[in-house]
Amino acid sequence: MTPFSQESGPSLSKLLDEALDLPVAERAAWIAARRAENPALADELAALLDREASIDDDFLSTGRASLFPSGSTLAGQTLGAYVLEGPLGQGGMGSVWMGRRTDGRFEGVAAIKLLSLAVAGPVGEERFRREGSVLARLTHPNIARLLDAGVSAAGLPYLVLEYVDGKPIDEWCDARTLTIGARLRLFQQVLAAVAHAHANFIVHRDLKPANILVAADGTVKLLDFGIAKLLEEGGATPEALTGAHESVFTYRYAAPEQIKGEAITTATDVYSLGVILFELLAGRHPTSGDAHTPAEHMMAILNTEVGQLSRAASPSGAVGPAEVQRLAAARDASPEKLRRIFAGDLDNIVSKTLKKNPAERYATVGSLAEDVRHYLNHEPVAARADSLKYRASKFVRRHRVPVVLAGVALVGLVAAVVRERQLRGRAELEAKKAVAVEEYLVSIFGAADPFAPIAMGQRDITARELLDRGAQRIDTSLVDQPEIRAELRGALGRVYGNLGVYDKATSELRSSLNARRVLDRGDNASVAEAMDRLGVVLMLEDSLNESDSLLSQGLAMRQRLFGDRNAATVESVEHLAQLFENRDQLDKSERLFRQALALRRAMYGDDDLTVAASRDYLGRTLVTKGEPAQAIPEYQMALAIRMKRLGEEHPATAETIHDLAGADEHLGRYADAERDYRRALAIERRTLGNDHRSVTLTLNDLGQMLFKIGRLDEADSLLREALAINRKLFGENHEAVSANISNLALIVRERGDFVEAQRLLEEALKIDLALRGTEHLDVGFDLNEIAVVLRLEGHSDSAVSLLRRALAMSNRVVGADARGTVIISVNLGRALNESGRNAEAEPLLRGALAKLDTNNADERLAVVPGRIGLGRVLLATHRARDAVPVMRSAMSMSSDRQGAEHWRTGESETVLGECLLALGEPDSAEAPLRTGLTVLKKYGASHPLLLAEANAANARMVTMKRGSRQ
Repeated sequence: MTPFSQESGPSLSKLLDEALDLPVAERAAWIAARRAENPALADELAALLDREASIDDDFLSTGRASLFPSGSTLAGQTLGAYVLEGPLGQGGMGSVWMGRRTDGRFEGVAAIKLLSLAVAGPVGEERFRREGSVLARLTHPNIARLLDAGVSAAGLPYLVLEYVDGKPIDEWCDARTLTIGARLRLFQQVLAAVAHAHANFIVHRDLKPANILVAADGTVKLLDFGIAKLLEEGGATPEALTGAHESVFTYRYAAPEQIKGEAITTATDVYSLGVILFELLAGRHPTSGDAHTPAEHMMAILNTEVGQLSRAASPSGAVGPAEVQRLAAARDASPEKLRRIFAGDLDNIVSKTLKKNPAERYATVGSLAEDVRHYLNHEPVAARADSLKYRASKFVRRHRVPVVLAGVALVGLVAAVVRERQLRGRAELEAKKAVAVEEYLVSIFGAADPFAPIAMGQRDITARELLDRGAQRIDTSLVDQPEIRAELRGALGRVYGNLGVYDKATSELRSSLNARRVLDRGDNASVAEAMDRLGVVLMLEDSLNESDSLLSQGLAMRQRLFGDRNAATVESVEHLAQLFENRDQLDKSERLFRQALALRRAMYGDDDLTVAASRDYLGRTLVTKGEPAQAIPEYQMALAIRMKRLGEEHPATAETIHDLAGADEHLGRYADAERDYRRALAIERRTLGNDHRSVTLTLNDLGQMLFKIGRLDEADSLLREALAINRKLFGENHEAVSANISNLALIVRERGDFVEAQRLLEEALKIDLALRGTEHLDVGFDLNEIAVVLRLEGHSDSAVSLLRRALAMSNRVVGADARGTVIISVNLGRALNESGRNAEAEPLLRGALAKLDTNNADERLAVVPGRIGLGRVLLATHRARDAVPVMRSAMSMSSDRQGAEHWRTGESETVLGECLLALGEPDSAEAPLRTGLTVLKKYGASHPLLLAEANAANARMVTMKRGSRQ
């Protein structure tokens, strides 16, 4: 067959339209007349008409005869061990039926493929036999299995294939409003299956969404390798490799070489995968936007240059703004967001798969899969020119959360914004804007170029410094481009937020939101997103009132724009739920998290990964509420989904195991908690490496639990490792570093090194003041813990002064009923008691104890010192009899949760003994006093005042006993 030439495309297209308008009987004469004018063009035209007719026959079912009887007579007939129940569809090899096994050996259904007349001749029968051996070799979790093959008594060949109960991949994704990232991750299963087939020298040749089904659990299955061809040389003639019946393909997904009748190779499947990927991501065909007939589709595939993926997110041709908006919503995005996502790497990946020259496509499906994986991991892709600036941007991007985030947000966003501007009809103006943005980007990152004059001889430039320079230049760059400036400010704000620089994040995000409100008046997805992002950062800053307002407005706007069953809407619901949790409005938080969970289940089904995330969020709120037993089933269901969908070796799976450990810890099941913390830590180290924020979080939580149960050396080692990693990731001035230092200080304090403990706590306070300002809970925590050190050293008056400051600030920030406020109240009550101000201490302690939940493990730990403090107040005010039950409950709770050998248990026993002495009962006091002294002797260095008190009380007990005997 004469290959179709690229140059003849326009003329051929015009002539083809004329030919198709003629009756079939008149076409031969018409072509003969054209041959006299241009023989080569006439030959191409005749070949194309033949191919169009062949495709119409095969795929539009116009007059195709059948080897088998009509469908109505096949139902109920038996083929081998199967009874045919009903037709499933028509494929390239013939008809496919549902079959049920009836021989009693196995139960179940299968897909029975019956050979049609189109391939029933000698060549077709040979192909059919070969197909059986081909499919038998294809054992892969994402390929429908061959179960059996045979020939009926009537001579009808058939194959028995695994029946897949699923939906075509494009329908499955749209029904679940899958994001672009989720679609790419699903597509990775497709690539794995095709790569496996190619490794067995098999080309599919008819890849299309209808042949790629997705089961309810998200498992992809490729169907119909019935048109696959063996590529191995042994026994295969050239005719066998190129095909005796070349038109066994679907024109919409065919590669140019298939239409031209050229050799079929693995690159043919790469092209079809590119078409599928383009449609999966953009919802549109890459070349056939205005084509209607098979001939028009084929001409478009041959002659239309593939447009960039990012352009498909803009109106063009028959696709108007409403349809573009609908397609974007099906991908949980706005058109603007899609353009930003597609611009750059995805543009290049898809473009490389759709090259008209097979040699210019990806050499293998594996290399395409590698680029998809690199894209998802924010690494350089092969489909892009490997420039120095590009590699640098991807290096920074790989280290975003929790490492350096600045580069990617700027590089990726600038590329997307430039692309978006260029897609509109103002080419000359937008080209100038593109240059301006590029100059802006280079001006920021040029400072980090080791060969740039500004950098020569200087230290490395940090991500924070790059961000600061970028923020300063926004006001002087892109002055006439407010939309780009708004996007850049939003990007900078997000990166500052991820770095924990909340004041800068708030400033940039607020500027972005204000600009968006001017540019996009009324309800707009960009405004809603800007509200949500700023609301989240304000929540992290503990600016809870403004955060509440913005998150509520953003949620309401998203509900008006998208309705309740939308991923963006559910995200807003969950952010508002988190805000209520931070405010200790836990009933409201639980209600919203349950609402989000119900929406995700309705949208995606029970086994979706987003449902697992929602169950995790709900579990955390239940734990915070003091209901860890109710949280555990939520975590277990989340873990089951993630184990099924992701396997154990995945960071998300480790996250749920970590959360499950936290619930067990709150229930006092420390052995179970330690096991799961260590399991999560091992997975995170294997999947994320040692230098990752998730690793430090697990190290910190495991270390805190071990500290809680008195394993100080192990806790110290874990917390120091977490601190070292966080310093490496973030530098000194970061909230994670401050938290690690504070927690380490508690261990040092427990060992009795009060000077070092106070130094560490003051270091943490300095960081928190720089990051948060004076009005923040972290600052209150630091002041509280420093005051505890002062109390242990006997400086009660100084402790009272600090605690009053901390309590006033906590009342202002989160209110009197918040857990942090209540814990500060307990410590202030203890300090007031120790300084002799019992009249002030008693109501403070009683009020705090009334607010603490004894069912919550964390709050129980505050209940014990609160009860000890109240017992001491009662003892000091001559109400020892009232103090005894208070101290017995404190002793029991401390022994139960922290162990009989914990110093707080020893303190409880000592104070109980002192109460009994005050009642004149030295014999009753002896046991708790002696036990308390034994325990406190082990903590002499860390609690010298308590040890001195215990010694004195025991001495009084001995004296009283002697006196009673005399």
